[in-house]
Amino acid sequence: MSTIGDDDDDDNEPVINVTQLVQLTDLGINEKDINWSKVKINSYRWIAVRHSKPMQECQGLEPMVSTEMACSLPSEAYYPHLFSPYHRNYSCDDLQHIRNSHEGHCPNHKTNGAIAGVVSQETVITVINPFTNHLYNCQTSCDTKCAQISADNEMIAISNDRYLAVYCVATNKCLNTLPFASRCLYWCWIASNTIAIITDIDVYHWCIDYPFEPKLVFKLDKRFRDYQITGYKCDLRNQLWFAISSLYVDDEGDINGCIQIYSERNQLSQCIEAHAFTLCEYRFQANRWPTNVLLAAKRSHMNTFKIYIIELGPIPEGNNSLISRTEVIPLVDGNDVQHMDIPVAIECNTELGLIYVFTKYGALYLCDMDSAALIQSAVISASVVFAALLDDDSQTVLAINRSGQLLSINLFISQLIRNLTDSAKPEIAQRIQAIVDSETGSDGRPVGDDDDDDEDCDEVTRL
Repeated sequence: MSTIGDDDDDDNEPVINVTQLVQLTDLGINEKDINWSKVKINSYRWIAVRHSKPMQECQGLEPMVSTEMACSLPSEAYYPHLFSPYHRNYSCDDLQHIRNSHEGHCPNHKTNGAIAGVVSQETVITVINPFTNHLYNCQTSCDTKCAQISADNEMIAISNDRYLAVYCVATNKCLNTLPFASRCLYWCWIASNTIAIITDIDVYHWCIDYPFEPKLVFKLDKRFRDYQITGYKCDLRNQLWFAISSLYVDDEGDINGCIQIYSERNQLSQCIEAHAFTLCEYRFQANRWPTNVLLAAKRSHMNTFKIYIIELGPIPEGNNSLISRTEVIPLVDGNDVQHMDIPVAIECNTELGLIYVFTKYGALYLCDMDSAALIQSAVISASVVFAALLDDDSQTVLAINRSGQLLSINLFISQLIRNLTDSAKPEIAQRIQAIVDSETGSDGRPVGDDDDDDEDCDEVTRL
């Protein structure tokens, strides 16, 4: 556990609390398999990891019963079991003890005859709950390209180039399958029973509860066919706004980002330059009702990045005109790779009106939702951060780095308010204090300048 205070004043009490929940390498996951394409954290409760070596070969953990699978994902006539019906419940101490006692020793376990001799070549899908220490392990011969677990249900979806299949982890049953009509570029869970599928032509939503074809949502911009798609989000409440993020390398070798935003009401798409984004629902101080908000961040000039806060329409009755703000944020000093750092994730604590911006090389920037002002910045990881997720219930943020650390980030709100008051930002402090006073957690326990007319307005602000 570590706590991080204000970089400019070492005498301040810590504001950011960083705790390591799980070390993935302790679970037998090779560090080379810990990256964005293989580690998926769609749920605050579960993490799905695709890796190449079984746990018992890496750390001597006892083997789990594995089921032979076909060489391709199931068709309608073949529903194999994915997960073993058995699982282990480990504690952190148990994992460390197993690792120490089996260091350099890999016992000869008996394996299923169908997979004996080729275990090292098989794909392993490991699903971990870092809070209950439950762990499910599956060995499969499938040419699996992606595995993601649902945020609300214990269902996992896996895919290759041809099929997408959904399994129930608890009952070990294949629930539904879908053949891809065209090349699939990206897919992800967007609800407990709905998966978004992005092909090289269209964007679909597939409800796994019904035997219907996926619903066409909008057309994919042609340029995204050559980009690496990194994320997809939508306005689930009203189904009015949808957005896709992507990365690409320009002619000078720099990594740039592009986001396609689609309005269902206007039946129009627009592309903007940004590396990371999120959609959320938030009520600004000047408004009566919450509205949909686009948060985006992109690398700007040397050693800075821009954050954009864009309120999306329509305007509810009783609200003021739509808000659009831009703020230039200086990157954390003292980083040797500062000139290459880019935003990789944005999360929003809509309860307190705080924005978390994570950059590739382990920095965290805490910004105010109403004004876009920078509140706090700190380096939380010595390794590359590639994913982050906010838990809506606890308002705690999880982040994963390339070293295999699953980090939990909380805020000491009382100290944050004191720091804001001392740093001449009393408006933000008063706003947060009013929220804290109306709720529990005002005892200081960890809880999970206004620039309306920015002269540096660009295409993002004009959305």
